[in-house]
Amino acid sequence: MARVLRWTVRKLLRAIAIFLLCFLVVELGVRFYVLRWQPQLRELAHTFQPDPATGYSLVPNRSLEAPGNANAGGHSWHFDSNAQGLRGPDLAPRVPGQCRLLMLGGSYVYGIGVEASETAAALLEAHLRASSDRPVLVINAGTPAFGLVEQYRQYLARGADLDVDGVVLPYLQRDDLDGLRHFKLADGMLFTDPVLFAGHPSFVIEFLAGDNIYVHESHDSFRHLIKHVVFRRPEDIIPRRATATFDPAIKSWEVIEDLQRLASTRNQPFLLANFPFWESSPFAPGADPGHPAHAKTKAAPWAQDFFPVFWATSSSPYLDGDHHWNELGHRLVADALFPWASEVCQKVWERSAPRLVTPPDK
Repeated sequence: MARVLRWTVRKLLRAIAIFLLCFLVVELGVRFYVLRWQPQLRELAHTFQPDPATGYSLVPNRSLEAPGNANAGGHSWHFDSNAQGLRGPDLAPRVPGQCRLLMLGGSYVYGIGVEASETAAALLEAHLRASSDRPVLVINAGTPAFGLVEQYRQYLARGADLDVDGVVLPYLQRDDLDGLRHFKLADGMLFTDPVLFAGHPSFVIEFLAGDNIYVHESHDSFRHLIKHVVFRRPEDIIPRRATATFDPAIKSWEVIEDLQRLASTRNQPFLLANFPFWESSPFAPGADPGHPAHAKTKAAPWAQDFFPVFWATSSSPYLDGDHHWNELGHRLVADALFPWASEVCQKVWERSAPRLVTPPDK
């Protein structure tokens, strides 16, 4: 009996060793392919950098040509950043009489799939310029994969240096937990709550079981097993499943309120602009035309619901097969934000206009 047990243990240990060796070979192969061999992924891996305020940010002065969705006839576009690590032209110091607005957000605001000049921030700036001869600047602070927490930390750390007169947050309420999703930059790649071994992620596990910006669809059953069961950690920043003590909608709203309070202390008008994800638009099968309650913005003087704007359009404002905003989507967002932005800028321009001094009567 003991001899059979020893033989079984040896066989088991040998099988485990062979499995670990094969896994290591595959892991090294995937890393070599991603970081050395595959040009586009290699470039993406050098697009993000560690950031003490937000965890990661865009590397300044980068430009990577990204192909569109070939199956949907999409055109290529440029994944780029300016000298400040933001999207759009390099930022210059404020000029006299200039109105400066800040647009926070993630990949939608950044403008995945369109050029920098086609984003909502750039179009809003163009609208404001066309409506007045006064100087104006709309800063696009959207960063791919940024959630609400990263957007708040970005504004907290850099908002004062950007010297803006108003802040707008286009918010897409598909899943409140989506806005709290925590991405981590590890070994040059962005992963959602990666499983780390001695501080390093397994590219194989993360590509199969993690949400990341490089793989659009992971294996749900494998992801659930790895992230929810095997490596479920009590210290997770954002719990991966709702519990009685964790309500994603409440947590999301808390961060939004923190943003609004911070803007108020800086005397900067704040607008929460609620737009629908594709899943809550008329272009998604089975979408609710009544605007479901979970997707409605809470009542607040600084919040506005723009769902009707997307429901009224006859053409899809989303990219085919990707569902980020297309050129039409960005144009609809810019048009919707124009009244608020115009009101903020008018007050700035009025304050900076030279006062006419009437000479006293003789």
